[in-house]
Order: sequence, then structure tokens, then C-alpha cells
Amino acid sequence: MWRLKGREFRTCLAVLILVTFLSSKIFANEEGDALYIFRKNLQDPNNIMASWNRTDKNPCNWMYVTCNSLDSVVRLDMANASLSGQLVPQLALLSNLQYLELYANNLSGHIPVYLENLTNLVSLELYTNNFDGPIPDALGKLSKLRFLDFANLFPFFLIVLVYEFYAAITDSIGTQDCYLFVCQTSNSRLNSNNLSGSIPMSLTNLYSLQVLDLSSNSLSGPVPQNGSFSLFTAVSYTNNLDLCGPITEKPCPGVSSPDGDSKPNIGAIVGGVVAVWCYYLLLW
Repeated sequence: MWRLKGREFRTCLAVLILVTFLSSKIFANEEGDALYIFRKNLQDPNNIMASWNRTDKNPCNWMYVTCNSLDSVVRLDMANASLSGQLVPQLALLSNLQYLELYANNLSGHIPVYLENLTNLVSLELYTNNFDGPIPDALGKLSKLRFLDFANLFPFFLIVLVYEFYAAITDSIGTQDCYLFVCQTSNSRLNSNNLSGSIPMSLTNLYSLQVLDLSSNSLSGPVPQNGSFSLFTAVSYTNNLDLCGPITEKPCPGVSSPDGDSKPNIGAIVGGVVAVWCYYLLLW
């Protein structure tokens, strides 16, 4: 059996350490450039990104940026900071990003399709901004998302808290961040925007979805009923005046309702009356 001698082993170990070090620097440099471009595209009146200095190539040293052991960005926390502007395509280079927390700002534009490249994303928090346009069909590729909340309903938020507390006690799901006994499961919040268009059928393929809220938007068309969507109730779709389908109790144009609009089954009624009459006749 071939074995490394002492000197060869030390050489290989040194090369391995060097490769690991260089790969972490490549991660940091590429992702640092991407985040710096993002910063330059935003208006930051509170100057929360003052530490995002291009001379420091490692974004892991920047405020509101969290990295893993390889110096790759896994989390951005810039909520409620009065930021305005649009998301940039360079964010797709953050291949290990798990948490994108940009809620309660003044960001605008469409929710970008390139978010499909953030395949490790478990939390997408873009609610209370000025995003408009359709929900991208590409979000259906984010298989690690469990919680999609596109609305801002206080009662629904309480339901989410109860659910997450219950999950923390009974399930101990994965690696969650827990604060005050409320564990943050994978989620995507896009509420308080102006989203329009139909609900992408691709979202029904997200079988890990446990909570869904698309309410208080301007969505239209039929509500999907298959896949993960079979689990959800009408509260997930309220305040979307142009949504239709059985769960909304509003029939879609050109589709007859199986319950409300159908005529009574006369044969079944007559048969039932005859059966009751015969039963009492036998007793008599």
C-alpha cells in the first residue's frame, strides 16, 4: 500500500491549506465586488453601509454581512434602513447566501428572475417595499424555501409565530436561529408590495412549503390546487380581488362551478323520497 513519507505528507498538507486559503479569498473578492456594486446602486440616507469599503476585499469584515468558515457570504441583514434603489444582477454571485433580509425599505422594480441562482436561499425577506410586477416563475426553483409570505396581515403573522414555536418544541428543525422561543424557519416574505399577474404554477413544486400567504396584493387568475398548494386555505389568498377558483369562492371565467351553479339532481331527490316512503310503509 502506497503511503506518504513525512516530508511528502507535510508538503501535501501545506498545499491543501494554501488551496483552502486561496479559495476563501476568491470567494471574498468576488462576493465583495458584487456587494460593492449593490451598495453603489442604492441610496443609503442613514449610511448603514459605511464600512463597505472597496479597499477591504473581504466583505466578512463589513457590517450587516455574515459569512461562513470559508469567508463566503451567507446572510445580509439590512432591514428597516430607508434604503432605496433596485436589486442588481451581481447578487446572483452570492451562491451560498441563505438569508436575504431587506424588508421595510423603499426598494423598487420587479422581483428579479436571477434570484433562482440563490439555490441555498432559505429566507427571502423583501416585504414592505415598492416592488411591482409578477411573481417570478423562477422562484419555484428555490427548493429550500418553506415559508412564503407575500402579505401583511397581523392575524396571519400570529399564526406563523404559533407555528414556529410549535415546530421548535416538537420538531427541532435543522439549524434554526431562535430568539425569544421563536425559531426562524426557511421563509420568503414579499408582502406590502404591488405584485400582480398570476400565481406561478412552479411554486406548487415546493413541497417543503409549510406556510403560504399571498394576500393583499393585486394577483389575478386561478389559484393552483395541486402540489404543496393543496395544504393551504382561503386566508392565504385574501385581498386579491381578481383571483378565482374554488378556494376563493369566486368562479373563474368560462369555468362552471361544480357546486354553486349546478342544478339539483332531481333523480336523487325523487329516489330519496321513494326510499323514505317505502321504509315507513314497511313499518306500518
